Amino acid sequence: MMEQYMVSVDAGGTKTKACAYDKAGNQLCSKVTEFGNLSLDYDLAYEHILKAVTGCIDTLNGKCTYVCIGAAGIETGNIKAQIKQDLEAALNIPVYATNDAVMALYASLEGKDGVLVISGTGAIASCKWKGEISRVGGWGHLINDDGSGYSIGAKAIRCITDNYDTDNIGTALEKGIFAHLGITSLRELISYVYSHQKSDIASLLPVVELLAENGDDQAAEILIWAGEQLAQLVYRICTRHQISEPLIGISGSAITKTRMTRMAFEQAVRARFAHYEIVTCQSDPAKGGYYIWLEQTEKK
Repeated sequence: MMEQYMVSVDAGGTKTKACAYDKAGNQLCSKVTEFGNLSLDYDLAYEHILKAVTGCIDTLNGKCTYVCIGAAGIETGNIKAQIKQDLEAALNIPVYATNDAVMALYASLEGKDGVLVISGTGAIASCKWKGEISRVGGWGHLINDDGSGYSIGAKAIRCITDNYDTDNIGTALEKGIFAHLGITSLRELISYVYSHQKSDIASLLPVVELLAENGDDQAAEILIWAGEQLAQLVYRICTRHQISEPLIGISGSAITKTRMTRMAFEQAVRARFAHYEIVTCQSDPAKGGYYIWLEQTEKK
């Protein structure tokens, strides 16, 4: 009997990765192409996605029975329905389409019910609970990405400007940020903020962390604040679903690699929940499609 497998696609803003999995969850092969954000350029992203999927299918001898795609920008307009229709027409295989955050949620929790907190440049909490998918936070840096790498960098800059406004000049935080950016004045700092991307502001996180580890109270307060904000995301989404004993996955360097932020996060979670489990996510996001496949198969 010909072996059956599925292909899962993690289509992001810089690359598209397709992985084939058998029924036991073993990865059979993978193919990487260029960006897959369908809201940026649908036709080109679609070509990259299709190339990645067919690359896997052409490599294997078995039968592909399912394709799952998690793509950035898929919630825009009618894109989700369009990509499903186009891929099914091209491949003659059932296609399940969702966003990349849901794919990461399934991968991180290995298909189990629970909460995933992602804190990188941005911050968001997603939840899978009794067949329902929901999220809190993640509304972008101009609205609310508290607890993210960007928010840590931005808060450090705000502390420096507040220090100037209260004639508290020459703090360790100011000296550290100025030295890192190669500047010497507040005017240069303001110019930097308004001429750079949010990822550049987020890149200040390691500077804040080093200062905190070396004993600077202001830097430490910022990292602790970030951890508490991320824990608040967990509390809000658990309250929504009445979850009393959550499985919590954490992902993104701002929470997994920043010691003080993670400690503050865990302390705040401990204060809210008597029983919980925190796991650091290691899975390839593409494997989320495999767990979605299992779940969809079980429903039939």
